[in-house]
Amino acid sequence: MKKIFSLLVFLVLAANFLGAQILTSTGATGNYIISNYPGNFTGYYDGFSVIFRANHANPVGVATMNIASVGAKNIVNTAGNALDINDIRTDQIVTLIYDISAGGRFQMITTSGNVGAGGAITGGGTASYIPRWATASTLTTSVIWDDGTNIGIGTTGPGAILHVNPTSTVTATDFKNIQSGITFNGPAITNWYGNYISTPTGTGIITNKYAFVTEVNAGKVGIGTITPSAPLHVESTSTVTASASTTVYFNGFQSNPNTSSFSTLNVNSSYTSPGGSLSSLFGIVTIPRNTNTGTVTNSYGIFSRTDNMVVGGVITNAYGLYVADPINNGTITNKYAFVTEANAGKVGIGTIAPTARLQIHDGHIKSTQTTAPAIAILSGTLTPTLDAGSTDVKGSISTAGFMYNNGYVATYRITFNMPYTIAPVVVASAAGGGILELGIAVESVSMNDVVISIQNNSLGVLANPKINYIVIE
Repeated sequence: MKKIFSLLVFLVLAANFLGAQILTSTGATGNYIISNYPGNFTGYYDGFSVIFRANHANPVGVATMNIASVGAKNIVNTAGNALDINDIRTDQIVTLIYDISAGGRFQMITTSGNVGAGGAITGGGTASYIPRWATASTLTTSVIWDDGTNIGIGTTGPGAILHVNPTSTVTATDFKNIQSGITFNGPAITNWYGNYISTPTGTGIITNKYAFVTEVNAGKVGIGTITPSAPLHVESTSTVTASASTTVYFNGFQSNPNTSSFSTLNVNSSYTSPGGSLSSLFGIVTIPRNTNTGTVTNSYGIFSRTDNMVVGGVITNAYGLYVADPINNGTITNKYAFVTEANAGKVGIGTIAPTARLQIHDGHIKSTQTTAPAIAILSGTLTPTLDAGSTDVKGSISTAGFMYNNGYVATYRITFNMPYTIAPVVVASAAGGGILELGIAVESVSMNDVVISIQNNSLGVLANPKINYIVIE
């Protein structure tokens, strides 16, 4: 029943329009006038309709209609918006219906001269360029090149599916090829990706997959910063993690001969909270994990090696691990250059298979106290001297004179140049060929000095005997 009623209404309206008189307008520049409307017309009313032949095209977009000098009212398009240029064209038959809303206006319901209603299109473009609408009815050339295979922006020879390569001759502070962002006014987003690169699919073979690469001199990459100071610069106010099933490489190259230092990976951890409290601040944390039943022969938290790759190249000092002095403008209660927890494992120097908590292979312990201790004779007639380079940790005492096999004892006091906090352990032994003939004894040890004695147990005369000692704190 509703469909039949709607059809009847449509037929009645169509009959009215078909039988209506078409009046020719006068006026100019989009102001249309019908002065000869039939009958005694005194005012517009909601649903009032008029059909007229336009005597000119609206040249400025905005248009009005004034019938029988009742008053000029705006003409809007079917969407209720102001007309665009040439929405009404010369000699076009136009049907208007009066809408009492918005202060009264005429709405155009016939075929419009604009593009949306199927009117004429003006303007043009350039071959292989995607066109752009300059207005609702005018085409022009855009900056997007399409050769049927690749898309180019700023280039007519795209070398990829999307190739952006603009040319600029002006001075600019920031020049951005691609910018990504979001204005989100909704309730929630679980994950937002400024750039998401998915896994390649298909049945073909891809030898190497590169999600993101730059050429050697393409520029620096900043994550969390728009002013990177290194090839890869990561700034974060929270934890930065990197997970990979294969090796992550940082290959740095520096060819400037005037550069005093160069760093491949520079990690700056800054805690900036005023008056805050932080239990731990880590520059680098490495946690290698075996997360399945496989076997890992060697797992290195940090592996360091310096390579001198070219014949004639010179590296004066190569440090596997270098711990610099802290910059201490505040207070550092305790400074530890290297520590291990109780069950962290053994430490090997010169060996990759230490058998003790600390094993030094074919090496020595060197003290931070770099000046030689004082040495004094307490008994005997042999003159003691401390060998050049000896310290309070590893020393060698040479004597000038002779020891006879008469129970002769010489005793020496070695006074440290800095006191220990607790009394250390001192181990002493004879040096050279006198090992079997001399008896070495550590008489006393304090935080300030150690007393060592030697005795001739041989049957003959010993000339210039020598003692080696080492101090273990």
